[in-house]
Amino acid sequence: MHDYEWNGGDLPTFVTHLECSKTGEHYPADQLHGLSKAGRPLLVR
Repeated sequence: MHDYEWNGGDLPTFVTHLECSKTGEHYPADQLHGLSKAGRPLLVR
């Protein structure tokens, strides 16, 4: 296994969007969200 040395910079992200766990509605990943409009948790995609 290779050692990874974090230098304190930004780490890459592969998140494309957030998705309502009930309805499947998409939400932007670059904005802060609580629950979906349906009151359900958002899934990271």
